[in-house]
Amino acid sequence: MVSPIGLPYSDASFDYVHLRFLALDVPATQWQHVIAELFRVCKPGGWVEVCETDGMVRQPSPASEIVNGWMSHVAAEDGVLLQDVGTLDALMARTGFSDVNVRGLRYPLGDWAGAVGTVKYRVYRGVVEANRARVLSCVDITDEQLDHMLEEQADSLEQHQSHVMHYVYTAQRPINSSVLALPFIAPGSSPTARSSHLGPR
Repeated sequence: MVSPIGLPYSDASFDYVHLRFLALDVPATQWQHVIAELFRVCKPGGWVEVCETDGMVRQPSPASEIVNGWMSHVAAEDGVLLQDVGTLDALMARTGFSDVNVRGLRYPLGDWAGAVGTVKYRVYRGVVEANRARVLSCVDITDEQLDHMLEEQADSLEQHQSHVMHYVYTAQRPINSSVLALPFIAPGSSPTARSSHLGPR
């Protein structure tokens, strides 16, 4: 994760900069700083790629809706707004990047979708399990209740054709560009709520 001090690299160090799957670790107040640091260490004319997912199950069953709510609640306790990962293109453009593009990739969950679905569900379940203690604490449920809900969710994936979305952002730092002096938004300040303009997922 990008620290408040910034990335430990000089300005314009890299032709290509890649960041992925930090959504659960970046508070809403920090995304501007993160994107600005990617801009800073990228060479003029170079490219940045950001791959993120909000981890929310689309086409959810009732059980998946409950788990979605639990994970969103855990993230919000850390100041993380998971929906922000669907709006990073606007932030990249404001930071000074050009040729900003976003691709939404739909990944199925569960054995019904073959090897991809099996692996993707295993990864998804691993993220939930890694946050098990936080879920139990934040939403005040027992291990048994969590296990029961996860089993209900697993059993419902095929019926609902459930999936998660990944977003792949690419952007270029303009050749004739300088590092923007963007203000750093300190942790703890009020994040600005934003709605995704990418449409239904």
